[in-house]
Amino acid sequence: MMAPEYEALLREHEQIVALVEDLVARARDGQANAAAKTLQDLTLAVAVHLANEDTTLYGRLQADTGEQDRVADTERAFESLKDSWERFVSHWDPEAIERDFTGFQAAANAILPQLRERVATETALLRRSSGEAGRAQA
Repeated sequence: MMAPEYEALLREHEQIVALVEDLVARARDGQANAAAKTLQDLTLAVAVHLANEDTTLYGRLQADTGEQDRVADTERAFESLKDSWERFVSHWDPEAIERDFTGFQAAANAILPQLRERVATETALLRRSSGEAGRAQA
């Protein structure tokens, strides 16, 4: 059985992935106001997730999966993505999105696949840790 904190993190992953997909669609379809709202929702979901995912999670994942190097690499890669994400969300407020939607689309197309991949990697580690590696990944 999966640990309750892992289940909660997986639910958060599902929410983040759904918001990423929504933001990709809104950016592709030229919906500046809807994209700005979705980005706000995604920013909040990521912030909540990070607050729930304290630094002890990675140590526990290393112990649970026996994949110390992969977990450590994932953690280091996340720090780089976290910096890029913080710059992205601080720059692209609703006014900036409205003012330069083409620039927003390019920036979103650059960072959102990285966020999606990050969530998929972490989801796989959580499932492997809990013995659910065969279950479909989010």
